[in-house]
Amino acid sequence: MVTKQPLSSEDIIVLARKAYITGKISDLLSGVCGYECPLHYSTPANVPTDFERVIALGIYRLYEQDNDAGVHSAYTYAIVKLAAGDPEQVWIAYMVALFQARLELQNISPFKIVTPELVKHIKYNINKNKALLTSIFKWQGEGKKEGLWQDIATTNKGLFDDTGISFL
Repeated sequence: MVTKQPLSSEDIIVLARKAYITGKISDLLSGVCGYECPLHYSTPANVPTDFERVIALGIYRLYEQDNDAGVHSAYTYAIVKLAAGDPEQVWIAYMVALFQARLELQNISPFKIVTPELVKHIKYNINKNKALLTSIFKWQGEGKKEGLWQDIATTNKGLFDDTGISFL
């Protein structure tokens, strides 16, 4: 297996700007269609892209550098769009919202997007796709009896304990 090198902070902001200009923030958050952001080889996670770095070094920096409220709106729309997609996209939307909620709690995010409406939308789509999520054994669902659903259930418990937010 060939491991791709992680992107520099500068490369991530360039990628985020390109995704924003072309209306492809959902691709950036998914790490597809030329918007890959590989994890550092020592990061103990199995995810399609480096969510934390894409959000903090891409979305947030773009928002702050350009002072453009459209970035906030495009980011929120991308999460909503992913949540309404296929089960893998639903899981990605959940993971992005999970990171976002934690970053909001830590006052790292320059804006708040994890609203009751967003939580309700993601929750609806997770539950709608539960049966399919239990049969996806890639990324964080690898090696788990109930696949990506089990990953959601586990991480959601931690999120709820920390923030009071639940996507289930």
